[in-house]
Amino acid sequence: MVFSTWTFAIFFAIFFPIFFVVRGNIPRRNFVILVGSYIFYGWWNPKFVTLLALLAVVDFMAAKGVAGQFISKRDFVVSTLFTAAVTLIAALASKDGGGDLLLYVAIFFVIFIVLAAVTERLQGDNRRKAWLYLSIAANMGVLAFFKYFNFFLDNAFAALHTL
Repeated sequence: MVFSTWTFAIFFAIFFPIFFVVRGNIPRRNFVILVGSYIFYGWWNPKFVTLLALLAVVDFMAAKGVAGQFISKRDFVVSTLFTAAVTLIAALASKDGGGDLLLYVAIFFVIFIVLAAVTERLQGDNRRKAWLYLSIAANMGVLAFFKYFNFFLDNAFAALHTL
């Protein structure tokens, strides 16, 4: 969604009054901002909203872990349901029906749950550092993939072509 389009003007005309009404209630305000952000981001490509949700779950759990709080089974269940709901909505909203989106999300989430379970077994500062490293690795990994994947792929093809 581009700021200079009618789509954004309509989105803003709907979003801002809702935000204005709930601005005093922090949980509701945060919910409105979260939903508005996902709609805004998903307008461009709904599949990437799932990526945003996955990183939000990773960072939510990492923030709790870095703060020294243990991640409860409820946190895992709520995070799984949140990711599943966002993935389902994104798959339904995408033009191709989601394609392999569900498979990729499932693989990423299983890997994350295994790493989170291992991290939760650590003690003290090692546990906190592990959560921090897990969050940084997830965020930087996604950034590196989207920023450099095509660069390395093009160079690999060029190198193979010269051979």
